[in-house]
Amino acid sequence: MPAPKRSPAAASTGRNAHQPPPRRDAALRRERRRIAQALHDTVCQELTGIGLLVNAAAYRYRALSPEAEQKLREIAELIQRASTTLSQFTQALRGPPPPGGG
Repeated sequence: MPAPKRSPAAASTGRNAHQPPPRRDAALRRERRRIAQALHDTVCQELTGIGLLVNAAAYRYRALSPEAEQKLREIAELIQRASTTLSQFTQALRGPPPPGGG
């Protein structure tokens, strides 16, 4: 199998043409981590707070209306699933740790 073609600039640096320059690659990783952290610090935390409030309401009103308690528990479950999905998304957005831990 032939080696991938390289641009003249990439050939001089030993990189494939489709790879971003190291500085740009590092900047992209930092920006992805920043966005992931912002999502975690805002949306994930808000979902967690809403879920706690819904669970507290379900517990408080369970004796007054079993139907309402059940609906509140369903809402809490949906919130938990959304929070889990968003956490997985932010983890994927962060990507693996950069080489050398920086």
